[in-house]
Amino acid sequence: VCDALCAGKLGGFAADVVSVEPMRPDNPLLAAPRTIFTPHMAWATRESLARLTDAIADNLRAYLSGEPKNIVN
Repeated sequence: VCDALCAGKLGGFAADVVSVEPMRPDNPLLAAPRTIFTPHMAWATRESLARLTDAIADNLRAYLSGEPKNIVN
């Protein structure tokens, strides 16, 4: 990705995770042009937390009613 960005073959790159976390200071993407890194916390929006809370409540209601869902065996 870094080579493609530097060669102008890739218009831009954005990521919220990298192959090694935390990102190493020598990661070449840190100096790559047109690169954006965001914190790995997209799940923490109000909307996502509301969906997560609703799913937990639905799963608990289903379990208590004797019809569990999302069962992992």
